Amino acid sequence: MLATYSDLKLELWLRQREADNILLETKNGDKLSIRQMSDSHLVNAIKFLERQSDYEDECLEALGSIGDIDFI
Repeated sequence: MLATYSDLKLELWLRQREADNILLETKNGDKLSIRQMSDSHLVNAIKFLERQSDYEDECLEALGSIGDIDFI
C-alpha cells in the first residue's frame, strides 16, 4: 500500500505528539504539551475550542448580514 498525503500528515502529527511538540496555550499564557493533559482536560479543551468556533461562525454570519459598504 502506498502512503497518501493524509498518511504522511498523520505520521508527522504522531511524531510531534510523541516529542511533546504539540502545545496548548492556557488562558494564563502557559504552554502545555497535549501529551501531558489528563483525559478530562482534553475533553474540556475540545469543548472550549468548539464553543470558540461556533462564536467565530456567528460573528462572520453577522458581518455578512451587514451588506456592502460604500467608501467615499
